[in-house]
Amino acid sequence: MEKIIPGQDETISVVSEYLDERAIPNPPRALDNVHKEIARQADLGWKMYLISLDLIKNYSQKDEKKLFYLGMIVNNIKTEIVQYLWKISEQNLSTLLSKKVFSYTAMANDIERIGRHVLSISELAKQKNQRKIKFSLCGENELAEIIHLVTENYTDTLSIIRKPDSNKYFDVIRREEEVDEKVKEAHDNHLERF
Repeated sequence: MEKIIPGQDETISVVSEYLDERAIPNPPRALDNVHKEIARQADLGWKMYLISLDLIKNYSQKDEKKLFYLGMIVNNIKTEIVQYLWKISEQNLSTLLSKKVFSYTAMANDIERIGRHVLSISELAKQKNQRKIKFSLCGENELAEIIHLVTENYTDTLSIIRKPDSNKYFDVIRREEEVDEKVKEAHDNHLERF
C-alpha cells in the first residue's frame, strides 16, 4: 500500500518496506531488516522535522497536511516494527540479539515520539500564524540556537543509525542536555520580556 503525499507527486509506502516475515526464523537477518526499516522511519521523521521548521517561518495548510500524513506513516511503521520485533523475541535469542531487540524497540518508539513532537510544533506554527504572533529579535535568536542544536542532534542520530559511533552518541547526549537548558532559558527570558 502506498500513499501519495498531498500536493506532491511523491509516493511513500505507508507500510514497512523491509520487514519480511520469512526472515523471522533467522533472527540476525530479521534484525538487519528492522535496522533498515528504522533508518527509513528516521528519514521520514527528518522530512517531518524539516517541514515543521518551514511551517514556523511560512505556515501553509498544504505543508501541515503533508506533515500529518507523514506522521501517520511514521506511527504505522513504528507499530509494524514493534510487532515484528515481538515475533523475533519469541525465539531463543543470544544476549546480543536480545539487546538488539530491546534497542530497536526503543529506537522505533523514540522516532515515533519525535514525530509527535514535530506535529506539536506544526500546531504552534498554526497558532502563531492565525494569531499573527511575532517573535522579538531575542526570541528569534533563542529559537535559532535551539533549532541549530536539535538539527545537529538529528543529523548525528541519523548517522549513528547507519554507522554506530560512540563519539557522536555522547555528543547527542551532551547536546540534548544543552537543548533542555536553552529551552528553559528561552522560556524564562520570554516571561521576563512579557
